[in-house]
Amino acid sequence: AKDRGFSVYLVDRTIPMLPEVLSNDLCSLKPNEDKLTFSAIFEIDETGKVLKRWFGKSVINSNQRFSYEGAQEILDGKKYDSAIGNTPEAAALFSKPLHILNKIGKIWQANKFAAGAIDFETEEVKFELDKNGKPLRVFRKQRLDTHKLVEEYMLLANREVAEFIDKHISKKIGSDPIFLYRIHDLPDPDRIANLSVFARALGFNMPQSGKATAENISNLLKQVTGTAQESLI
Repeated sequence: AKDRGFSVYLVDRTIPMLPEVLSNDLCSLKPNEDKLTFSAIFEIDETGKVLKRWFGKSVINSNQRFSYEGAQEILDGKKYDSAIGNTPEAAALFSKPLHILNKIGKIWQANKFAAGAIDFETEEVKFELDKNGKPLRVFRKQRLDTHKLVEEYMLLANREVAEFIDKHISKKIGSDPIFLYRIHDLPDPDRIANLSVFARALGFNMPQSGKATAENISNLLKQVTGTAQESLI
């Protein structure tokens, strides 16, 4: 993992960063198997407010392993596709919790955009291959509610752990930073100025100050949604 640095996603396979015996077995939440984990556990009300939080070592025994498509089928109330692991029994057991998770995730998503988050919706393509690996067709990969649901709960865990570290851990050790994290820095003002000139030439409104704000970029993305220039912008 140290030498490789990241997982590699190819058309027909994934080359994992960690050895496969770890990534696909020991560290994978396979259903009905005890797995040693570090967990972020939350008690959340129906409005999305976090009432209680706990971080620590745990044992997880998963009841069900869904694909994104399988969980989406249950949310949509569609016919169950055994090819992606769904059964009527799974739908009966997990329909209610999936709908609750999705409802809360949508509340967080709305709050996130209201606070100025930028919605970078990009198109991802997939390939259908024959048995010899020859491409038969290329198609757009649909971004499902279940993709967004998982994203919101990942953001929750990241945010809550970061706040916990800031409030409780770093204060005990001293002022020196002891926690590794990643930020997205502000964009280059010159590039924003160029974007503004380019967008205005195409008939879209973008302030020419050279200073990027989340509101300005979000407004631009809303203007181009559904237009021929959407992917370009």
